[in-house]
Amino acid sequence: MPEGNLVVLGKAQLEHGFKSPCRCATQETCPPTGRSAISTIPNEILSEIFVAYSRSRLRDVWEVNEGPRLLEKICALWRDVVISSPRVWSSFAVVARHDSGHPLMVSALKTYLSRSATCPLSFTFTTGFSSSSHLLLDVLVSHSDRWTNVTFDMPLSLYRIFTPIHNRLSLLHSLSLKDTTTFQKDMRPDLNPFQFAPRLQKLTLCRRWNLVQDSFPWHQLTYFSDEGGCTTLPNVLFSMSRLEELVYRPTAKDILITPEVHVLPQLRKIRILSGYHLNAFLDSVSMPSVQEITLDDMCLRYETKCVTQVLQNLLVRSRACLKTLSIDHLAYGDASYLLCLFRCTPRLTSLSIRYWSSQELSKLCRALSEDSSVLPDLQTISLQSDLTTTVYDVVDMIRRRWRPTSGNDKRLQSVKLSGYPIYDMPSLLSLRGFCEEGLDVRFCM
Repeated sequence: MPEGNLVVLGKAQLEHGFKSPCRCATQETCPPTGRSAISTIPNEILSEIFVAYSRSRLRDVWEVNEGPRLLEKICALWRDVVISSPRVWSSFAVVARHDSGHPLMVSALKTYLSRSATCPLSFTFTTGFSSSSHLLLDVLVSHSDRWTNVTFDMPLSLYRIFTPIHNRLSLLHSLSLKDTTTFQKDMRPDLNPFQFAPRLQKLTLCRRWNLVQDSFPWHQLTYFSDEGGCTTLPNVLFSMSRLEELVYRPTAKDILITPEVHVLPQLRKIRILSGYHLNAFLDSVSMPSVQEITLDDMCLRYETKCVTQVLQNLLVRSRACLKTLSIDHLAYGDASYLLCLFRCTPRLTSLSIRYWSSQELSKLCRALSEDSSVLPDLQTISLQSDLTTTVYDVVDMIRRRWRPTSGNDKRLQSVKLSGYPIYDMPSLLSLRGFCEEGLDVRFCM
């Protein structure tokens, strides 16, 4: 197609390595103009569509009926466009299987790497104790200068292969390292191979890692996820001055003896995975920019009073303006403690609670119905519980928050109810009426 007909993309905007499909492929396989809409799409636009498809989900390089491998089987033109578009091949998954021939697996991976030309690579590598793992890792390591967003899910013993990547990670942006070792051993690999990664900002660790402050660029991170077992030392965690999002499981006993309060100035979002040493951790930090807090299962199951109090102290100490609070789950505990916490979060707009105590949930909903000064800016609420005996209080709370009588124009915008189904017909009709008036009401099991 002549260059003058390209409206969206011109030749100067094409990716490096893109080649226009041959004229004979177009003439032999594509229907005449007017018979098929897709035949009128410029090849450069078709290439962008293929890139979006290949990146929508990482496909295994071994899979021939999905991803780029599927596209190249449609017709000669598509095959030419796919093979001539390096970015189509730059995102993939590698799964080392026991039942596949080693040469064929390595060949499939090399095909992706060859056709991706010099494009940055985003991939996941998953294996157990497959004998092909070393061969595949060696191939990936040889292209480490192109790694951008990578995930490794494999036994700790295989991480020794990473030695050659030292000082070859100039493009690395996101890194996830997970251990699939079945039996725990004393071996704790460190992160020295990743010490020089000037663009690294996101790190996810799972299981047993030896974390040393000087062996990794912690100060660069904007996202850090410690899913357990790493024993993140306070001096490592508190050195992440640029951190914006944290997923953390407090297990380090060292936090218990931390004498001073440490400031995480840029932290906006935090998710706590366990209540173990939670109080000591929250007492040792200040988060002036925090806007979203998520407390996962086990955080409030046993010490609701204590945890809500330490959260209040954290918010007051940090002078933070919390916008989103998610609590999962409350097995029991007086709702009055939550109400005290809510009074410290006057700008909260989104609240999510999984509460299995029907009596306390009713108490909470009645309080939110009667006192509009509590959570006055609340726009979104999600309740997961047994609503059989609490549905009247829940519906009344929604009614009062959806139709405020105080003249305040701020009101609920979205409600999500989940858990057990609602059988009370008047309540269902009321919720349906709210929905017809514009309130976003959703049900799910």
